[in-house]
Amino acid sequence: NMHGATAVWMAAAGPGRLYVDRCTFKGGVGGRLFGLVRMAGRVSNSLFVNNQASGGDMIYGYGYDVPFINCTFTSNSGGYADWVPSPNARLQNCIIAGDAKLNSGAASALVLSNVILWNTPLGTGYNNAASTNVIALDPRFVNPAAWDYQLRENSPAVDAGDNAYTNGTLDVAGNPRVQDGNDDDLAIVDL
Repeated sequence: NMHGATAVWMAAAGPGRLYVDRCTFKGGVGGRLFGLVRMAGRVSNSLFVNNQASGGDMIYGYGYDVPFINCTFTSNSGGYADWVPSPNARLQNCIIAGDAKLNSGAASALVLSNVILWNTPLGTGYNNAASTNVIALDPRFVNPAAWDYQLRENSPAVDAGDNAYTNGTLDVAGNPRVQDGNDDDLAIVDL
């Protein structure tokens, strides 16, 4: 958990890799919350909540494609994604709810796949043609006022993901990632 500080800034002289899994970034304040320069990797099963990016970018990437898989972004302010000249900013099986904005500094660089996008305006760089299954509904968290971002049983995010994008077997709370959440006999990942 990150409280009251800029969370991650990684830079490499040559190609490097960073893998983040099952982390919570909460209450971070700084120029950028999460930055990768000349680094490849992946961020998965993580929660970004109540962070403030005063420098304009919540997430900054330069040079490589870093997917965010099964992550939840909520109640963050400041800029959001600036991935110039990264190949793509990819958000897969993610929830983005109540954030200041979602954009990319590069034209058509932001690609969403199986994403709940609720109460968050789209800015520049959104690639509508390449994005799939973007759901504009309230994710129905259990109790965000008490920092409980689990999904209610009637959430549109239950069984709405794509198992091909699943990374790891556990979610941020340590529960099994793929299960039949709506009792339709299909074990599909929740967003």
